[in-house]
Amino acid sequence: MNLESLNIVLYTAIFLLPGFFIRNILTTLNLTRKLSDNATFLSCFMYSVINLAIWSWAYILATNLYNNQRIPYYGYFVLLVAISLIGGLILSFVIGAFVQKRFIGWLAKRLRLKAVDPVDSTWDWLFSQLGTYRVIITLKDNNQIYGWYGSYSFTSSDPNERDIYVEYIYRLDENGEYLDDPENQGILIAKDQVKHIEFWG
Repeated sequence: MNLESLNIVLYTAIFLLPGFFIRNILTTLNLTRKLSDNATFLSCFMYSVINLAIWSWAYILATNLYNNQRIPYYGYFVLLVAISLIGGLILSFVIGAFVQKRFIGWLAKRLRLKAVDPVDSTWDWLFSQLGTYRVIITLKDNNQIYGWYGSYSFTSSDPNERDIYVEYIYRLDENGEYLDDPENQGILIAKDQVKHIEFWG
């Protein structure tokens, strides 16, 4: 592989990298729908184009530094990768904030348009918004579990595995008061056992 071919590969990778980076962050935050492979590639390509447009001034600055021999060849590509990753990180959190704050939905309502929510399900949306809450989980056999859904609790975003881990479980005394159990290590509840969940601040 000659230098020109290597440059083409590097430039292509630097261009496409931010889109996949942004997509993965939004997927991790449950802020985007699950798509087919083709649709996923197109969305990554779109994010890359947006990222390139926003940070074009930084790419131009890096290129000028290299053309003026202010930085070496390898330093130039390291700088391009840094711009791509840092720019993609910033852009992903900006997009995430817009989605979580429902700005697009609010704007669509103002314009009398119907917006399709980017989150797949109410389950994903709710648990991406939650902080820390007391929960009452009613099982399908009508037994109830009283717990604390905190920072170490977890809910699956897999549509086929809607299980939930609650990090702390309370016991109720005869007066309905919550009792702590210092040896409690939480509880994992399978998806097909949950009837409904109540949240209390």
